[in-house]
Amino acid sequence: MKRILGVLFMVAVVTVAAQAKVYSYKPANMSIDIPSGWTTEEVKGDENYLEVKSPNSEVIIYLEYYDKGGFGKYTADEEYEYLETRLGKILGDKALDITDQFEETVNGMQVYAISGSYDDADYGKAYVYCGAFETGKQLSTLTVDVLESDMKKFKNQVNKIIDSAKKLK
Repeated sequence: MKRILGVLFMVAVVTVAAQAKVYSYKPANMSIDIPSGWTTEEVKGDENYLEVKSPNSEVIIYLEYYDKGGFGKYTADEEYEYLETRLGKILGDKALDITDQFEETVNGMQVYAISGSYDDADYGKAYVYCGAFETGKQLSTLTVDVLESDMKKFKNQVNKIIDSAKKLK
């Protein structure tokens, strides 16, 4: 798989193996495994989404839904453009440097994804992954934002979270 999180060198697994809990987010028709000690919050307002944070917010994950149906009427280029627009909305005025666009399959779901990085004046460089997942009922996005300074510490956990994504039955 070509993920931004795979760009850095492989590191040893975190010595304390935390037990993950499965979190089902029905609006997105998906579930993901959340490591012990991470927080989840269902945000409701102008936009509705699940927000997941590592203990000190070094990693922030958003699970959202955005379309009924599926990829049928969209081209790959349209999906990549949507994901770039979605990240632009999340990042605000920060310039996104897209390093890759790719397709992958996660637990039987077709995924169009982009990865890249941006610089934040307060926190430094951060890496992002944003994937549009075909859940069978709709399209949902899983966005991961990881600070460069914490990438080695959280890389394995983040990849496990992405790989754990499953559509609900």
